[in-house]
Amino acid sequence: MSIFTIVSALNLTKYKAAGKPKIRGYANALLDFINTRFPTETSFAVDSIAESTTAAGVTVDGVLIKDGQILNSTFETPLYHGVDPANWITYFDDFITVPLDDNTGFPTGFTIVSDAAGITGDLVDAAGGFLRISATNTDNHETYLSSLNEAFIFATNKKLIFKCRIQLTEVNTDDANFIIGLSDTVGANSLQDNGAGPMASYDGAVFFKVDGTMTVQFETSNAGAQVTNASLGTFTSGTAVTLGFVYDYNDGTTAYITPYINGVAGTAHALTIAASTEMHILMGMKNGDTNAESFLVDYIAIAQER
Repeated sequence: MSIFTIVSALNLTKYKAAGKPKIRGYANALLDFINTRFPTETSFAVDSIAESTTAAGVTVDGVLIKDGQILNSTFETPLYHGVDPANWITYFDDFITVPLDDNTGFPTGFTIVSDAAGITGDLVDAAGGFLRISATNTDNHETYLSSLNEAFIFATNKKLIFKCRIQLTEVNTDDANFIIGLSDTVGANSLQDNGAGPMASYDGAVFFKVDGTMTVQFETSNAGAQVTNASLGTFTSGTAVTLGFVYDYNDGTTAYITPYINGVAGTAHALTIAASTEMHILMGMKNGDTNAESFLVDYIAIAQER
């Protein structure tokens, strides 16, 4: 059963802490919990469950819920179980058979920003398909790809899920920088020189690593106001890592964005969404020394309510 489907057995009664909106999108495990322990709708005293808007949500029998939505490590997307995909803006790229530009070797549909003259991209001949993004052997040389259009936005009334799987095998330990996520701004120094992290002003949410560290970081930004989690998880060279975030618009003024690394949730970021603008998909890397580093992207998946 999709987490986005209205459950007919429960959809006539208003539940949930505080405002008690209709329950929508509960998974089978949660429904079994409710219907077993509360055999009649009138006995379901959910008002006793306290939910803090600053916490990750409410956990019921191991299922994490916030504002009527499942927020767990599965990142279930609305592409099956009878959900109408027309109600969602969706993007998925596995980098297996995408068309490549004859000159750059990178997938068509992306803008390339690179200070490495003649740099080319390619699809790696490996199980699952990988896009390789590289730079030349010069310190602070960089290469970024961004979607041609800005198809996503941190809206006041639309939830969004982002997920990707990446891998980076460093030529020299802790020398490489990478960035991946959503940003309205993409250009030179999307990762600043000498391990200084993402650009100083942008609208978006990105995962990144900087040279001199072995840590995955996560940052949300509205113009020049950033919130950074500098220790989301440990980065291991040569090992693939799955990253993702769930955007919850909350009250339409202050949203909450919860990052995940390998299915484990980090601390939710509060993000003021006033004046937020549309965002590109952004992915790329920067050398932290004179070694030519390469950044691999296995897939990117995004779904946002239309």
